[in-house]
Amino acid sequence: MNQHAEFKRVRSDGQSRVGKYLILSTLPCDQLAESKFAFVTSKKVGKAHDRNFVRRRFRDLIARHGDKFRTPHYLVMIGRYSTPGVEFATLEAEFLKNAKKLGIIE
Repeated sequence: MNQHAEFKRVRSDGQSRVGKYLILSTLPCDQLAESKFAFVTSKKVGKAHDRNFVRRRFRDLIARHGDKFRTPHYLVMIGRYSTPGVEFATLEAEFLKNAKKLGIIE
């Protein structure tokens, strides 16, 4: 996702789930050929290397589970301040739990 208007539309019109380590927002869109993603890590997450580390983990989550999406979605993942210190398996479990509750994956 590279348009600010798309990001704002997902945050205002879409559904969100807040977890301990990430915030997941989604908006289904049948007009998309494939899903679009945005990863947000503010300075509250940590220094630049911590923010990059979190974004790499987010990209890995999408690479592992992106093919399970039911329909094309706009998806915004926002890292929280506690994200850099958590193990990947814990982050993955929270992502899957929130994605299932939002109806993105089965």
